[in-house]
Amino acid sequence: MSDHLTHLTAYNEWLAARAKGMRAEREFCFANFLSSKTLTQIAGTKRQLAELLSEIGFVKNKIRAREMERLGGWKSDGVALAINESWKDDGSGGASRTGQQRREPQTVAVDDWELIKAVMVAGLYPNVAKVAGENVNVIQLDGSEQVFVHPSSVNWGVTRFPSPFLIFNEKMKTSKVYLRDSAPVSPVALAFFGGKLVFDKSKKLLKMGTGHISFHTSQKVAGVVESARTALDEVLAAKIADPLLDVSESRIMGVIVDVVTDGRHSGATNYGK
Repeated sequence: MSDHLTHLTAYNEWLAARAKGMRAEREFCFANFLSSKTLTQIAGTKRQLAELLSEIGFVKNKIRAREMERLGGWKSDGVALAINESWKDDGSGGASRTGQQRREPQTVAVDDWELIKAVMVAGLYPNVAKVAGENVNVIQLDGSEQVFVHPSSVNWGVTRFPSPFLIFNEKMKTSKVYLRDSAPVSPVALAFFGGKLVFDKSKKLLKMGTGHISFHTSQKVAGVVESARTALDEVLAAKIADPLLDVSESRIMGVIVDVVTDGRHSGATNYGK
């Protein structure tokens, strides 16, 4: 139920179709009303972003967009191959560098979708809407303005969301005010990557920003989220100071990932407000 992840799935399936040849790519785009030219431009933009990360040191090895394009060939966009330095040539596209052992790059597991949506909160906040009660057709911004999911969204017509909170790219007004590119996100992910937090002990409410976004939780969970946010700030500061610092396997990162993806697992939250 995420437009963003639907776009990602379409992009990955396009790459898989393209790997089978030009005919398979044309048939895939025709069947799914997609533009091969637009998808190719997206692949190019992705490589450019990876190159920028390389230039500022967040990718260990210096990589260039042209190199990624060459590595990927018709099999992929080449970004994961270049960044992970873990690819090998299987004779069906892409090339290998001599004298170095390679392994296949890791792919994103299905379980990582919740993590991806949690990180998207950081980029899209404060674009957050809330479903009002049980009526999924009543969605509010800032606690008052009523908006609607755009008919082109995969969330159009959904009768029940897994969370009352939706992040979105933009709102537009035609006959109604619509939200484009939306995705439901968990309250814990929203609390972690959203605005300033204030915990109301008397009401057991964790309030965010101006207070129009809030949810019931315990003081203990609120403290865990705030501590994890502080820890992430420290990790990011260390990473910025030393871009080559590898924080992916650190214990604190594991805790942070658990907090933003598994907060509901322990009954930490209650959608009471």
